[in-house]
Amino acid sequence: MGGNARTLFAFRAQSSLHSLRSTSTTEPPQETEADTSPSGGQVPPQNGDDEAGGGGGGGAMGGLSSVFIFAFWAALIAYSAFLAPNQTPVIDQYFLEKLINPKSDDGFQMNIVISCLWYVMGLWPAIYWMLLIPSGRSSGNKIPIWPFASLSFFAGVFALLPYFGLWQPPPPKVSKEEIQGWPLKILDSKIFAIVLAIAGVGLIGTAATAGGESWVEFRKYFNSSRFIHTMSLDFMALSSLAPFWVFNDMEVRRWSNKGSWAPALACIPFLGPALYLILRPSLSEGEAE
Repeated sequence: MGGNARTLFAFRAQSSLHSLRSTSTTEPPQETEADTSPSGGQVPPQNGDDEAGGGGGGGAMGGLSSVFIFAFWAALIAYSAFLAPNQTPVIDQYFLEKLINPKSDDGFQMNIVISCLWYVMGLWPAIYWMLLIPSGRSSGNKIPIWPFASLSFFAGVFALLPYFGLWQPPPPKVSKEEIQGWPLKILDSKIFAIVLAIAGVGLIGTAATAGGESWVEFRKYFNSSRFIHTMSLDFMALSSLAPFWVFNDMEVRRWSNKGSWAPALACIPFLGPALYLILRPSLSEGEAE
């Protein structure tokens, strides 16, 4: 059942977000004769026109996409709470305490694959912060992204999916003052992206070379432990959603023509999005007022 669940969640997550209405930042409308009054001045916007020059509001397609995302979110919660393996609740609590406090010396050697997965899950939210701020901000309903992004450090994709369901593109314009201030100065930093990539390479490389016995043990825990099972699904869901947000970030930075390879690169779990963050153009070269 674990393999089928992983495939189902990855497919539903990616198909839901890819059905979202267009995420590209709308180009400024071209002035035509119809836009100009006889006196030569511009005609004031009619009721219902978007003064910011972007779409992103409502629509049947947008509402349907939101329904799919919230349905996936509810299914993921229900599966994790009621259907995921739960044969080792006492061990799950011990694992969590051991991972939070790895210095405790009780003679037990934590599985290296589980340890690496735990630390990579701590890096994923930083990747999404850099992809979503400012490119994933919602202009249609003004819902702030930072509460969901902050909670993702504790709840992973479970915290991000509600925002994805509420998201209405395009993002608001970014001022030069905002680019030079907090938090964009950090989130758009190449140095920060390189640090994340190096940490990810180290952790994933350590897990990949852990040896067959460690992976056999990890598979055993995946099939019996709700904690390990849910954390693994969380990793797969974040990996499945990342290519969409990489593409969205490319559109906002007006880099889609030059970086058409990036969404394919982002399909590599964690390392692909991390490498994209290093290679992407800075906001000062892209979308600023």
